[in-house]
Amino acid sequence: MFGRNFFVFVGLAAFDFVALLSSFAFCFFVRYLFETDSGVAKAFELSFQKIWFFVGFSLFIVFLFYARGLYRKRIGFWDEAKEIARTGVVSIVIFFFATALFKLDHTVSRIALLFGVMLMLFFIPMLKLYLKQRLYKSGIWGERVAIVGRNKRAVELARKFSTDSYLGYRVVGFVEANNGFDGLASKKVETVIICDEVSSKELMNIQKLVKNIILVPSIDGLAVLNTEFNYSFEERSFFLTVKNNLKSQTNIFIKRALDLLLVSSVATVCFGVYSCYCCIDTI
Repeated sequence: MFGRNFFVFVGLAAFDFVALLSSFAFCFFVRYLFETDSGVAKAFELSFQKIWFFVGFSLFIVFLFYARGLYRKRIGFWDEAKEIARTGVVSIVIFFFATALFKLDHTVSRIALLFGVMLMLFFIPMLKLYLKQRLYKSGIWGERVAIVGRNKRAVELARKFSTDSYLGYRVVGFVEANNGFDGLASKKVETVIICDEVSSKELMNIQKLVKNIILVPSIDGLAVLNTEFNYSFEERSFFLTVKNNLKSQTNIFIKRALDLLLVSSVATVCFGVYSCYCCIDTI
């Protein structure tokens, strides 16, 4: 009924929940330990009284992780760390906003909560890196991947996947375009990465054999950060829109304003230093 990916998802979500719960409990425990004179036992008791909040807030952040696609997407370590950081910031903003909007009582320390989120930003990525590496070596974490094409881009991707277990892609081999894809099913391939030209008929045949298809277009030299993905339903085609921000009048105005502000600041500092020097010289 449930496949391996479902249990991996549940395991990662449970791991995040425990890590979040531990981060918040630790920060609140340290706060009570330094603010009270009753010692460790009293700090532990006060922290345990907030267990309902730790559980609820940790579940809320895990839900945000799920909404951001962290349990569905296969992204690199640093990209996932950025997503975790964004989610942590969003969770704090939502909490502060809800507290002010609904005028909740101040029974939860905002400083301890803030430090708990900061600890989470370091704690979760590092532990998840270790966890995924262990799961990858044990064969639990990972998808079997076949790459269509043998060009430079295909070879570079295969080398990247073989050295980055965090992504969880296991390359089982290369497939030549226009050479049939019957071997995909026998190799239990789950994902096909297309780095070569394929016909629409071949693409439809691949879709019948695997769960996921990743297209790697040749966009060398393009500014990927300024590129938008668009799709036309009528023509059944997609296209990329590359924006040149240097041609935007708004961006040009902002850039010039920042340049003037920077020059003015430097000039003010230099004038202040010069004035102080003159004053000292005259004394």
